[in-house]
Amino acid sequence: MTKKEKRFEDLQNLKADASFQVIKIILEENGYRLTASKGSHFRFKKANKPSISIPVHHGKVKKVYIKEILKLIQL
Repeated sequence: MTKKEKRFEDLQNLKADASFQVIKIILEENGYRLTASKGSHFRFKKANKPSISIPVHHGKVKKVYIKEILKLIQL
């Protein structure tokens, strides 16, 4: 299992909030790039895919946004 696959599997099995740095790495590994940030919100975009805005507080991303990220990656 590669590091990329392991991170994705860990994200799927996560029970609480995740570190923004881990989320950023996973999105970038799947072709998304950080296009904008304003305050605590970070926007990621991938060509021909919907963009996603992720609020980050205290360095963490809430579980509800993690579920949205997983849906985007699996499209």
